[in-house]
Amino acid sequence: PKPVPVSPAARSPESSREVTKTAPAIELEKLPFALNSNWTLDMGRDPVSGRERCFLRSRTLRIDDGQGGSDISLIFTQDALRVHTGSNVDFSYEGTGLQVDAEAPFPLQRLFRETDVVFSERFDDMKRQFGSGSSATVTLGFWPTWPVTRTYSARFAIDGYAAASAALQTCDKRLP
Repeated sequence: PKPVPVSPAARSPESSREVTKTAPAIELEKLPFALNSNWTLDMGRDPVSGRERCFLRSRTLRIDDGQGGSDISLIFTQDALRVHTGSNVDFSYEGTGLQVDAEAPFPLQRLFRETDVVFSERFDDMKRQFGSGSSATVTLGFWPTWPVTRTYSARFAIDGYAAASAALQTCDKRLP
């Protein structure tokens, strides 16, 4: 289907109202582009694959890491979700993972570098849950915290993901 332009109100970072479920008109030279208050479309070198690609970035939140706090954000590509933090993630903690609303949590899958968690298994299930969900909670443990203490959580508003995901797909098709 032909892309549908998004109204200026929907482009405003202050607006969380989703105007359309179809992808907005995407012009690569105008990226980054705020799709709504929860998602920004951008492009750049993906550190995991090493390729130039489009990605969706959530709002950046602050998470306690036991050492004063760290920024945390969700970064979607067409084939994975990367949870990016500024702190070293420790997979030894129990009760960690990502949960959309009241759905069953996705356990941590793979560590990238020391600060990022990559989710690629059951990715279609995850995207479906994000598309119909209102919030996603990431629960992590961090290193160095000795002795092991507790996990910390960050809760992201994910409204507008369906339209943002459509924009991501359109953006990827326009990459050279």
